[in-house]
Amino acid sequence: KNYNKRLKIKMSKKEGLFLTLLFLIILQSNLVFAGLGIVPGRIYTDFKPGEKFLVNFQALELGSPYELDVFAEGDFAEYVRFDKTHLGKGDYFFTAYIDLPMEAKKPGENILSIQILEDTSRTPGIGARIGVGARVYIRVPYPGKYIELNSFDIPDTNTGEDINITINAKNFGSAPV
Repeated sequence: KNYNKRLKIKMSKKEGLFLTLLFLIILQSNLVFAGLGIVPGRIYTDFKPGEKFLVNFQALELGSPYELDVFAEGDFAEYVRFDKTHLGKGDYFFTAYIDLPMEAKKPGENILSIQILEDTSRTPGIGARIGVGARVYIRVPYPGKYIELNSFDIPDTNTGEDINITINAKNFGSAPV
């Protein structure tokens, strides 16, 4: 018995061209893993007219080859300044200075987003940019009285027994209740 026979594969020119192109594409592709993060991810604060505060942030760069741009979006974005608006390689810390106005435009929960985004401006060609943001939730009181119920609990009781009703409420209005 002869086991040294060659395996003959019959394929059309189209199939051969397709397999060759597929092989070249796989060979030429660069598998890249890059990630981006920001700490702290969420901040909650109440609006106080004219209040000035700062938040220190750290960018978490996981394999990204790019420098980072820093900017603000959303509610109160025009009242934010940064100590740095561009982070070079190895530079991961920046501070956002938030100077709240004397009067807010809208009551309720306002969301300010502090963003970091890869700077791909010096890279030729077409590609993707990774960006991530931290949210600053600024609670602006409603005019007058405004109460929100967080929970309302009535336990099971028998006829004639006293009932302890539990209500958890928060005043989101500018006037005391």
